[in-house]
Amino acid sequence: MIKMKTKICLFILAFSVFLGFLPKNVFAANCSEFSTAVAGSSVTVTINDCDTDGTYLLQIVKNNETLIADNVSVSAGRAQRTFHLSEKGTYLARLIFAGNIINQSGFVIENVSTLNCGDPCNPNDTNCPSKCPSTYVAGNWVCYLQPTVPPSGPSGPAINFNVFKDAIPSLNPVFQGGASNVGSIISLVLPYLFVIAGLLLLFYLIYGGFHMMIAANDEKGFS
Repeated sequence: MIKMKTKICLFILAFSVFLGFLPKNVFAANCSEFSTAVAGSSVTVTINDCDTDGTYLLQIVKNNETLIADNVSVSAGRAQRTFHLSEKGTYLARLIFAGNIINQSGFVIENVSTLNCGDPCNPNDTNCPSKCPSTYVAGNWVCYLQPTVPPSGPSGPAINFNVFKDAIPSLNPVFQGGASNVGSIISLVLPYLFVIAGLLLLFYLIYGGFHMMIAANDEKGFS
């Protein structure tokens, strides 16, 4: 029985010594300044004079329901974060460290302001314009306007084919056939080029044959 009590005492002593070596800020932290400033439907939470740096949990609560829960990195004893709320009402900002609520501050949203493209916002913020959805960019949530992707393909000034149509009336059938760019014009003209090339070939064959006939007895005619 005495040995059992001795073991229990030694265990309690060892555990106490172990706790003594643990950093004190594992279980507790203190931030002497915790304030909220409201501007329209935005609230800026300021954390200052914290005796422990690290990751804190910052919550925005309304009617005992947590609407926003965001991890905040406290460095040099301070941090600041701005949230945008979509409804009027009374809210509570709550600061939590290691599972313990260490500060809280109430605030009231009286007017809900519309956000514009580029404004900071919350995840899935319904106040962002439809063309600028809530997007996480460079470590912050903003109403982000997606960049316009230029169309692929060769760039250059467009050709107004109506100028050719008006200047050369004989080309009207070509344009009426659906020619609206260089490729379509070539496709429509190409059959005519084959016909012209065939006629020229026939002409040169006849001309060559005729030339051979009249120069049959002239040796210089074949040179």
